[in-house]
Amino acid sequence: AVLTPPSPEELAERARIRADHPRTDIMEPGPNDCLFGRGGGTNHHPGNKLYRKMVEDKKEKYLRSKRLDKPLVAMEIINEWRALDPPGRFLKQNDSTKLWDDVGDKKAREKTSQALREKTPTKQREGEGTG
Repeated sequence: AVLTPPSPEELAERARIRADHPRTDIMEPGPNDCLFGRGGGTNHHPGNKLYRKMVEDKKEKYLRSKRLDKPLVAMEIINEWRALDPPGRFLKQNDSTKLWDDVGDKKAREKTSQALREKTPTKQREGEGTG
């Protein structure tokens, strides 16, 4: 497949979407924002629920992947998340301003890899011996 450069209209549309969904100084997180932080508030945020489902859907693939391919599964989730409409963000609250900022892909990848390792589906565990 030949990659064609985006049209001026496409570039303008992308710029508009970025302007409408900044990565810093966000007052009100949206439905496609995954909030970092401890506690019930972040767990019940619609974006965190959607993100957890996305992670859950990739866990089997993650478990079947070779060690060196596991980070690729995490990046796949991040790329899908960022491609949502409106764009998915990974936000952490600034303690002094109380505004939200995107943590960037490196931190998002750490969080995603951690989430993929957590609580693997029970059907996977049943086959494993304990001794």
